[in-house]
Amino acid sequence: LVTGVQTCALPISPKTSPSNQPAATAASPAPEAVNPKLVLKGKRAFRTKWSIYDPDLVVEFCDQILRHAINDGCSDIHIESFRDKARVRMRMDGALQIMDVYTDYLFKNYQAVTARFKILAGCDISEKRLAQDGAITITDDRGKDIDFRFNLVPTKNGERIVMRILASDQALAIEKIGFDPEDYKKVIDAITAPQGMVLVTGPTGSGKTTTL
Repeated sequence: LVTGVQTCALPISPKTSPSNQPAATAASPAPEAVNPKLVLKGKRAFRTKWSIYDPDLVVEFCDQILRHAINDGCSDIHIESFRDKARVRMRMDGALQIMDVYTDYLFKNYQAVTARFKILAGCDISEKRLAQDGAITITDDRGKDIDFRFNLVPTKNGERIVMRILASDQALAIEKIGFDPEDYKKVIDAITAPQGMVLVTGPTGSGKTTTL
């Protein structure tokens, strides 16, 4: 019994009688979510000034950040928000450098920018309290696919994003990596030993993943 709700019964005509209705067919399964693939078309000139009150520039703003990182050979992109500022940092030659050209627009449109990157990475844009991981694949103006590993973590001042550019080149055979003959023999002996451990260490961008 539901109180406080008025109900009424409607007569069922012969044409709409359940016995005269065709049997329901099984609903087709919903398509699986697929991460959108961003295609960077043409060689667009880089903006050096952004109108901070124009939210329609968010898509172009995010695209340029990715272009900038690829063109400059960066390995990481950090997008961070603080109480009174926001910034984009890119890791070049192992050192993080602040990209001042993006600071003002990012601070004014931070939530829209993070939402755009979350869409590209296939993350849930409505979830803002949990960390999320994703991946972005873009095609540059040369037709080459470039993969980004995407990580997002919530903070007191908004969500922070870190993207790592992954090498998309084909894997090399171990004899083609460039080991000296003596080092090559040591590596082969180590990885074929029945016991022990091989540690691959080095700074960012030194070739650890490529070697493995």
